[in-house]
Amino acid sequence: MKFSELAVRFIAGGSLVVAVSLFAKAKNPVLAGLFMLFPVITLVGFYFIGSAADSAGLRKIALFSMAALPATLVFLASFYVLIGSMALRPCLLLSTLAWCAAAAVVLLINHFILRIGF
Repeated sequence: MKFSELAVRFIAGGSLVVAVSLFAKAKNPVLAGLFMLFPVITLVGFYFIGSAADSAGLRKIALFSMAALPATLVFLASFYVLIGSMALRPCLLLSTLAWCAAAAVVLLINHFILRIGF
């Protein structure tokens, strides 16, 4: 992969993250919450992966992404529970660890049961 391609990916992803951050400062927390779940990484990822992968590969990635949604729900649930009792950084750290544990379970389920992508 060329440096210029990496730079474009970095700028595109970073720009979307900045846009999400700016929108999150809006007065309506419901809309900010909805926009936080806008698939920024997914959108950029599928765009760039789509230029190199075939449609069958993209379908497998999309299918596994749907199977992995419970990991995101674990992150959000743990964040919701923990943010009331601790500071933001430890809450984010513990929620990320919860996501990692849930992602490991998703990977194990995929390896032994679903076999998406095999």
